[in-house]
Amino acid sequence: MDAIKNISFSIALVVIGAIFILVGASGGIFFSNFQIEIDQSWEKGMLIVFGILMVGAAVLVEIRSKAGQFKGFGSGGSGEKPTGQSSDAENFFYTLDKKGLESFPELIKDAVSVKITARTIVNLLNQYGNDLEELGRSGCELKFLVVNPESDVSKSLYGINPEAFYNNSVATARHLERLKVSLGSKLQTRIINKAPTVSIMIIEKKDAVKGIVQIQFYLYSVIGRNRHIFDIRHGDKWFKMFAEEFNVLWMEGIEWDTKTFLERNLRQGT
Repeated sequence: MDAIKNISFSIALVVIGAIFILVGASGGIFFSNFQIEIDQSWEKGMLIVFGILMVGAAVLVEIRSKAGQFKGFGSGGSGEKPTGQSSDAENFFYTLDKKGLESFPELIKDAVSVKITARTIVNLLNQYGNDLEELGRSGCELKFLVVNPESDVSKSLYGINPEAFYNNSVATARHLERLKVSLGSKLQTRIINKAPTVSIMIIEKKDAVKGIVQIQFYLYSVIGRNRHIFDIRHGDKWFKMFAEEFNVLWMEGIEWDTKTFLERNLRQGT
């Protein structure tokens, strides 16, 4: 019964969030003789951000419900946590410094498609740019969706330090320009004028059942390698949901002309 209630509540949040996003994107409500028009861009942006947050909240509710299914694991199914055993959340979430964690090169081995939506992906490109280049040369499709560094929403992503985000975007663009020379159409990059609440990395393998979605949370109080992560394996119902979320955002994005962006940045810096 609790599971049904959680699903119903999650669906309600998703529906309401979708309505806010739709109203913000379309600039109002237009139905027969009933019309409400929103002219201010900041109001549209707030509606979209609020809608995204509600959808994110629905995801968290489902994650919490799913984590609850692990209660009783290793304790005879009693649902009671043995003395000294870690909490369900500690078993579900992890960080990049967790011991025994599969490295990124191992994670993308034999991948036929890697899709990532994040704020800049600068850290990934800094550390594993060569691995991604090698993967692309092997025929793997690479799709990166990042926040438009010249959009209004980008100014608030790093709190009081918008220059840091812009500098990371410049570094990202430089990495991508280098990769484009080597990979051509195998690498596609788009930008979007929205603030992601999580990063989504979808890795599809030659053996489909080995596919994985990795979700990393953006929390203001937690940065860098300490951000909380969880994985969704192929076959889980949420795998398809996050894959569809990426595809929707990808279709909303526009191709990022990194060369023009860098040229404009260099002119401004002189």
